[in-house]
Amino acid sequence: ILNGLMSAELILLGDVPHILAVIHDITERKQIENALRASEERYQAFISQSFEAIYRTEFDHPIDTSLPVETQIDLIYENAYMAECNQALADMYNLPSAKIVGMRLIDAHGGKDNSINRAAFRKFIQSGYKSFNDETMEYGGTGRPVWFLSNTVGIVEGGFLVRMWGISLNITERKKAEIQLRNSEQKYQLLFDTMGKGVVYQNADGHITSAN
Repeated sequence: ILNGLMSAELILLGDVPHILAVIHDITERKQIENALRASEERYQAFISQSFEAIYRTEFDHPIDTSLPVETQIDLIYENAYMAECNQALADMYNLPSAKIVGMRLIDAHGGKDNSINRAAFRKFIQSGYKSFNDETMEYGGTGRPVWFLSNTVGIVEGGFLVRMWGISLNITERKKAEIQLRNSEQKYQLLFDTMGKGVVYQNADGHITSAN
């Protein structure tokens, strides 16, 4: 099948009207357009159906990678916004996806001074603008903290960070369990240390494992 683009005009040859038609073969161009459309459809299907949160972050102004690390982090917070995301990320934030797109990173992170989040960006920059298994604490539609475990890849062009791609999992329940376990261990240790009587714990082999 060939695809053509035709233009025509009425001309006179002597006194007899004729139609002059010119046809350009655009088969290759249509094949490229169809391939691009199919690729875009596969991309959108992959993004939308993934159980992992996938997102793209853009900047109002690219980040100069020659600047000090802390300055770069400040500039990331000043310029970064969510440009694209799938439904999985919207669910993690407990917000409609339409409200996620355009959201400022500084708002999602509850400001730019959270030491956990800054540490994640510090690792990202110092690792060549890519990092894996970073924990960040963010804020969703309920206003409660949401813990993310993320892999992030930055796109650097001409010495400037121009965008970031990320994949995240919601680890909030795991973090809650870790905090509860830590609090429980601290209470136990406090009770153990302040008991008036001596307490000794032994394992099955008779070895002492702890004592107050």
